[in-house]
Amino acid sequence: MPIDISQDHAVGEKFHVVPCSTPTSVPPNATPRPSGSRREGRSIQPPLRESSPEPVFSGRSSEPGPEDALHLQIMGPLRLWRGAVELDAGPRQQRGLLALLMARAGRPVSTSDLTRLMWGPDSPASSVNVIHKYVGALRRLLEPGLPARTAGSYLLRHGNGYRFEAGPETLDLGAFRRHVSAAKSILGQDRPAEALDHYLNALQLCHGSAGDFLIDSASAAATFAGIDSEFFDAAVAAAAVAVRVRQPGRVLAPLRLAAEMGPLNEPIHACLVTTLATAGHQAEALAVYGAIRARLDDELGIDPGHELLTILKDLVIGMRRR
Repeated sequence: MPIDISQDHAVGEKFHVVPCSTPTSVPPNATPRPSGSRREGRSIQPPLRESSPEPVFSGRSSEPGPEDALHLQIMGPLRLWRGAVELDAGPRQQRGLLALLMARAGRPVSTSDLTRLMWGPDSPASSVNVIHKYVGALRRLLEPGLPARTAGSYLLRHGNGYRFEAGPETLDLGAFRRHVSAAKSILGQDRPAEALDHYLNALQLCHGSAGDFLIDSASAAATFAGIDSEFFDAAVAAAAVAVRVRQPGRVLAPLRLAAEMGPLNEPIHACLVTTLATAGHQAEALAVYGAIRARLDDELGIDPGHELLTILKDLVIGMRRR
């Protein structure tokens, strides 16, 4: 039955909060319909946020750093800055290699694994030489004054592969993980307001899906999806804390972004619907529910799961009690 919403309501008014659950990217046991069955004009409303011209890494030290400090973004489209100047990371395959190494920062990756990640099972005979060539170019890009055939500080040789090293003051993923770790630790000390601040500092570092479709292999997609999943988990955890301290509006922007990144992710949409309703935005909560329901029907041929249906029921009951 259509529901007429004339206005939004006060925070938490007559709405039973269903805790957000751990997100998954696609409903289990779902079989997608052929791509041609999708109807046009049904996309989630909130658009991706525009990336700022300069990076804002809240993991950075409060002390002023050098004007030519390097900053790297993997949580969203691959972007690099030296100071306020954005760098060109080179051709698509070279950018893809850098993105993979950044995604696995601190861990060695063999050339055979890099070959598999970049080309899948049908790698060219020249793949190893191509990787070595790109590594040399990336070293010169990251450290322009580096002498020839020198490893430098970021792309280190490790066995028959490489290890990318960059601290949280340089790499957004490192700053993100440091803030999430701090949030969990502080929350364990029963300081939810401080924990929420750390969660929000982490979440603001994400500007969209990692990898930016630079590499087509399934293995690379799984690597980048793992970063997106970390963002989803942090957004859900932050929402629970925000509701607890009665500040649900503070997490709506990252939750909307998470829903944009995972258009078929039911737990993320359930969390967004719950948090919107708790913040008093019942009309938008219903619109988000309607959008995910339509997409599940169009693309997978399934109905919303139990969690979303329960949240919708609670939302409608709360509105009828007005």
